[in-house]
Amino acid sequence: MKRVSKGGVWLLVLVAIASAWLHQQARGYRRIAGRAHVASSVGVEAFRRGEAGSGCPQGCLAPPPGCEIKGNISYTTGERIYHLPGQRWYEKTVINPRYGERWFCTEEEAESNGWRRARV
Repeated sequence: MKRVSKGGVWLLVLVAIASAWLHQQARGYRRIAGRAHVASSVGVEAFRRGEAGSGCPQGCLAPPPGCEIKGNISYTTGERIYHLPGQRWYEKTVINPRYGERWFCTEEEAESNGWRRARV
């Protein structure tokens, strides 16, 4: 049997503590993510019923369920264009909230925030 130095023992203890901490953090993340999903589903149901404060009136940073309109900003012109599912560039359009791009639930939301419908 190989003898472990005091430094080696401390290293093993630190690894065990770090592993336990990471495991606990992962469990907490799954728990929070599960709650967030339930909360967003409740918000979408409120939106479907037409209650105030639901949907994405100013645009959302991430798409709530059922809100599939992509608000894209043109890199060349700075123009705000929204894309609907099924339109030509919808699948290739990637929304980056850091650049001011947003998701919307309705065309009215997008247009009231200064976005125009894609022409193709």
